[in-house]
Amino acid sequence: MNVLFVCSQGVIRSRTAEVLATLGGLSARSCGTDDDAIIPVNNCLLAWADHVICMEKFHADYVRLFCSAEGIPVQSLGIPDEFMPFDEELV
Repeated sequence: MNVLFVCSQGVIRSRTAEVLATLGGLSARSCGTDDDAIIPVNNCLLAWADHVICMEKFHADYVRLFCSAEGIPVQSLGIPDEFMPFDEELV
């Protein structure tokens, strides 16, 4: 299963989730919704994904605007942007 994690910048929340998922044996990638994200969400990433997990509802709403997101489960975790990378509470 290919899981795509999405946050705003693709740096802290989604990257932490990507690393943990990969260590758990999943095929995972991360990206962001902001224009200046390290890796911006795009149709190629969405076509690769079997499941998209977003950190906040507005990320999920944004992802659903892409044509490649059609038919892919998109879930929002409700994790706010208030953590440092690999923060114990975030993990």
